[in-house]
Amino acid sequence: MTNLFGGAAPFYAKYRAGHGEEAIGCLARAFGPGSGVLDLGCGPGTVAIPLAEAVREVIAVDPDEGMLAEGRRLAAGAPNIRWLSGDSTTLAALPPFDDVVMGRSFHWMDRRAVLAELDLLLPPDGAVALIGPSRDPGEHAWEPVVREVRAEFAMNEFMAGNSFQASGEHHDDVLATRRSTGWSRAS
Repeated sequence: MTNLFGGAAPFYAKYRAGHGEEAIGCLARAFGPGSGVLDLGCGPGTVAIPLAEAVREVIAVDPDEGMLAEGRRLAAGAPNIRWLSGDSTTLAALPPFDDVVMGRSFHWMDRRAVLAELDLLLPPDGAVALIGPSRDPGEHAWEPVVREVRAEFAMNEFMAGNSFQASGEHHDDVLATRRSTGWSRAS
């Protein structure tokens, strides 16, 4: 999957909308100032960089070296962000963390397997936070234009190999199923 985003990091950093101060503030309050947070699929640091100001440490992990390099550049040497190459299949090899955040990256993973592994790796009071677009059924004004561009370039179905979890199942449903089948420890 590292080639999938090859060369995209500067464009992600410049054009991909951030999550906003309110969302980052909510994460900071939920995790607390003493937390070591894993930002899994960090991209160029959209969450890691603003969150680092409010927590003890952010472990920013991404499989794309270009994204990590762009994050390092944008963070301007922030001492409490570690930029590490890895992905959802290398969780056990990462340094310990207290909480996890994923911003627009969860859909690239085997979501059920990731949740099961995080359940084993997180401390009893650890949290997993997903931050990204809502489940709003309404259409955004730009979506018809995106459909036109996809049609023009024969891109009606975006499939990025086996890594993209295009199951059609929303994250909320994956989480609800995980909750109903039981966590390995009290949730």
